[in-house]
Amino acid sequence: MSDAEREGLSERGLSDLLNKAVAEAVECGEGWWWLSFADGGRPTGQQFLGVAVVRAAGLGFAVMRAHALGINPGGEVQGMEIPAACAPPDAMLDHLTTDPARIAELEEQWCEASWAAIGKPRPA
Repeated sequence: MSDAEREGLSERGLSDLLNKAVAEAVECGEGWWWLSFADGGRPTGQQFLGVAVVRAAGLGFAVMRAHALGINPGGEVQGMEIPAACAPPDAMLDHLTTDPARIAELEEQWCEASWAAIGKPRPA
């Protein structure tokens, strides 16, 4: 059994992920990525696994970086690139945050700083 198979990826799945990541890297360049992890197979109320913010060149590389850092809890992942003017708070970088209240607190701080960075008042 290969390392990829032990980690839950088939050789084909790993190859597809790597090909997608390389294509995204060429297109996107490097930036911050918000990754949200969930497992739909868990009971209701236990499906959310956490959020990680990592720097990478595309979503595929962001997922691989999270895995390399040991902060990918498994399950499914959705991600989005964070606008350059809206740098995430240091407390969210390169680790998995699992507490929804802490995530909301960090998002609030981040939102305030992002509006200030672009020089516009935050909408009410």
